[in-house]
Amino acid sequence: MRVHRDPERPRRLGLGHRRLDVVLVGGVRPYVSHPQLRLERLALLVGEVGHDHLRSGRVEATDGGLAQAPRPTDHDRGTPTDLHQGYPLLQAGLCVYENSILMNITMILEMAASAGDRAVITAGGRSLTAAGLLRRAHAAAHRFRGRQAVVHLGANQLAYPVALFGAALAGVPFVPVNYRLGEQQLNALLARHPGAVVLRPADLDALLDERQDVEFLDPPQDQDSVAVLLYTSGTTAEPKAAVLRHRHLLAYVLNTQEFASAEADDASLVAVPPYHVAGLMNLLTNLYSGRRIVYVQAFEPRQWLETVREERITHALVVPTMLARIVAEVPGDDAGTPLLRSLAYGGARTRGPSWNGRCASSRRPASSTPTA
Repeated sequence: MRVHRDPERPRRLGLGHRRLDVVLVGGVRPYVSHPQLRLERLALLVGEVGHDHLRSGRVEATDGGLAQAPRPTDHDRGTPTDLHQGYPLLQAGLCVYENSILMNITMILEMAASAGDRAVITAGGRSLTAAGLLRRAHAAAHRFRGRQAVVHLGANQLAYPVALFGAALAGVPFVPVNYRLGEQQLNALLARHPGAVVLRPADLDALLDERQDVEFLDPPQDQDSVAVLLYTSGTTAEPKAAVLRHRHLLAYVLNTQEFASAEADDASLVAVPPYHVAGLMNLLTNLYSGRRIVYVQAFEPRQWLETVREERITHALVVPTMLARIVAEVPGDDAGTPLLRSLAYGGARTRGPSWNGRCASSRRPASSTPTA
């Protein structure tokens, strides 16, 4: 498949403004079920999204099906990007019809798997490719199907994205819970999810077992289904669940990121825990943009700096308290992190010495960016 991007369209627009020319070149990966249905859905996507270029070509075929839209000439397009045959939108089942979008966040993982066979997640000295993550997520989905939810009680590790996408494929909410909660608070939260699969730290390694004979599932197509339930801290009142639906998460990713836009050696360090919204969104946006994600289980400033150097980190996200501790750990004016280009922080105003001041002698100093 070949996707042509319109060089004149503004970046970061919604799906309804994307102007794409999609050309099928044959072949659908063997795990894609109902290929004709997927092809018809993709043809419908082209007809709606690219209507300003392709409206004249969106006609019915002689057999009553949807005919493939004609391809515009290359001279009015940007350089075409060759993607994997059997574009993952087919498997994701993205269907645009009368302004109704049926989506599932596994679309992001499918697209990441199509972009190349390289590591996308690293934790504890081990890595997973997007294809390996996808296989394990499908295996987990078989275990999760028919349950009320998947409750995750672990820290940052390889099993976290497996559990998240496994729950999405099974069509059940994923509930990351603060593993530092006291027994009484934790039991109260678990009581809200009877019939859920509860993944405790000792259960997580089993999700990483490799299975070659796993049956791939079609993700549920319900635009209002719940993807994630994030609980508030409960500092001032009983914890409340923030409901994040698949369409919410995908709307954010598709409107803020460009697919496969990261450089080949980009790597993002994530130290915030899975039950924090920043941890969730960093996983989805980095997978979509093609940036490798490196997890640290627990934040410690010296270990954080060592990981930045050892894993050749280019991007990182911290909260202001973390940033203050990292800056305090840096001796002199050189952090020794020449590859770190972007350091984002959010949650409160920072105080004290800035990170930029400690990067003065690095050959490529990082820019620190506050986030909302």
